[in-house]
Amino acid sequence: MDPLMLLTAIAVILLLGLLASALANKLRIPDVLLLILIGMGLAKLQDLGLAIPDFPTTFIASLGILALAMIVFDSTSRIDLKRIDTLSNRTFRLIIIFLVILMTIFTLATYSIFGFDIGLCLLFAGALCGTSPSVVIPLLGEKHLRVLDLLKLESLLNTPLTVLIPFFVVDLIQSSPKETLTTAVFAQIVPFLATFVSGLGAGLLIALILIKIIRHNYHQSYSALAVVLAALLSYVLAEQLGGNGVLAVSTLGIFVANVNFKEKIRLLDVESVFARSLTILVFVLVGYLIRPLWEPIFLLKALGLFAVYHLLRFVAIQVAFGESHSLREKIFMSVVAAKGIDVCVVAIVLSTIPLVGLPLVVDLILIFVLLSIFVSSIAVWAKDFFLLEPKR
Repeated sequence: MDPLMLLTAIAVILLLGLLASALANKLRIPDVLLLILIGMGLAKLQDLGLAIPDFPTTFIASLGILALAMIVFDSTSRIDLKRIDTLSNRTFRLIIIFLVILMTIFTLATYSIFGFDIGLCLLFAGALCGTSPSVVIPLLGEKHLRVLDLLKLESLLNTPLTVLIPFFVVDLIQSSPKETLTTAVFAQIVPFLATFVSGLGAGLLIALILIKIIRHNYHQSYSALAVVLAALLSYVLAEQLGGNGVLAVSTLGIFVANVNFKEKIRLLDVESVFARSLTILVFVLVGYLIRPLWEPIFLLKALGLFAVYHLLRFVAIQVAFGESHSLREKIFMSVVAAKGIDVCVVAIVLSTIPLVGLPLVVDLILIFVLLSIFVSSIAVWAKDFFLLEPKR
């Protein structure tokens, strides 16, 4: 591809994304939804013969991974561990219960409705275990409620699982046909656990180096660059060691958030601008790259499965929290399960894997991304109904 054409396309995408974000802010809707729709519109114009350059999948995947690292760091670097202590136990309980329900009941529901291979159904369920309320929660303004804190913490803790589980299942599917399922699962358990250890270690190592450099050699420009570089290096180092890059970046972010150093707020603001630019690029390119199957029967099945997904999420919330939240809060938490950049990056990488039946699963993932953002937006618009604190 001509470098000038590529740069022109990137500039146009950023311009369209900026305009879409401004429009979304005025209309009080998630800008992510408009960004994906812009990408799908560009793909449609290309199909009609308009001279829109083809973006290599590896280029989009690389941008997506970089954006994922920056966004995870941006979110975790603002978390105060003192505030999440009381929420962590309940959040872990919700994540575990919801994951078990997804990998069992939801997997069987997907198999019953779509008839995919059971391995692909497991992969699909694993890709949907993550949530990204940050897509829609900014529309709530400055509200600080326990439900929102819980949803944000859930998103932070389940993101590594969203990235790990689908590829764990891919390894199982691609394992030797001579191996039994039990043998294949046990063969993957040790590497699966090693990814967590390597991720934590890589994130902690880079965090210690970053803090030492900034504390003793602070510079307004270079220190901001060091923060961005640290987020990228922690991801790359963890992946090169066979660990989980998302977990490494999360570790780095939480460490930075809870250590005081000069001009921390200014440095994090610079990183946020960079992350925002990458977010615009990635979501537009996701819409451009993945072109879902819009057949009526496929869409009706997708809607039915989407309803099952939220019903099962409500059941998980009910089991995890009991009577500690009102019915309205539980419904709100059930429907505000928007999918974010982590799921999109997983979909991009999965689209590069030559596996029979996988393209349809990727199409279904994108449809769930769009539906989840739309439904979450409706719940946020009705926030005054759902988030009224009960009288004590």
